[in-house]
Amino acid sequence: MINNYSWFNPTQTTNTNTRPSNDLTSQVIDGQQTSQVIEKNSASEGSPQKNLHLSSRAEKLSALSNEFFKGGKFTTADVNALIERTYEFGFISKAEYLKLSENTVTDETNVQPEKTSTTTLIDYINQFKERLDDLDEQELEQSSPEELESLVAMKKALTSAKSILTDVEQAKQLPNFKTDLQDTIVIFKEIISSEAFNTMTLEDKVNLTNVAKTLEIVDQLSPQRLNNKKVNQYIDISLK
Repeated sequence: MINNYSWFNPTQTTNTNTRPSNDLTSQVIDGQQTSQVIEKNSASEGSPQKNLHLSSRAEKLSALSNEFFKGGKFTTADVNALIERTYEFGFISKAEYLKLSENTVTDETNVQPEKTSTTTLIDYINQFKERLDDLDEQELEQSSPEELESLVAMKKALTSAKSILTDVEQAKQLPNFKTDLQDTIVIFKEIISSEAFNTMTLEDKVNLTNVAKTLEIVDQLSPQRLNNKKVNQYIDISLK
């Protein structure tokens, strides 16, 4: 659905200064690092996390929520730790772990805007949406219907992502949570796979990729909620 992102301009970024950094490089999990995490998972009984590895699903979910999602302070630097912990607790498979650990920003791994690793994903989403809201009216008037549709979809996805990541546990209580979450993930994946993504600043690439990865983890940690129709069906069956 989304193929047009002509509004993105590298000069629009809030921080154009870059420097060599190990922060982004640390996000790239090579074969050695990956195998170490996998080995750690298989040998978890001897680790200090033994009790958590043996605890119930609810206790593991609570531990993840307390460690990563309390207060909306989750940053890009926390993404790989979340992926690793989710794998260690058995919520994702080895294949899913390896896929989420892939570095999708391949050509600029030695350069990063100074603030990227310390900016919370919520703050980045706010900044990115402000840039879209501040687009020139004349430019919008010259945009095609497809471009305008893309813009509306992006704004909706950013708003949804912010709502979810601000308070994951509260968002899970909403009746359409699972559907909204999966629709939001689809939009972010379309953005990341678009041609315009390659023209974005490194800050945008890293943060948008990590928002998508975090939402995918949330999706893995959130079982499908039954709608009222399904619940009534099960009640009818149980009463027969």
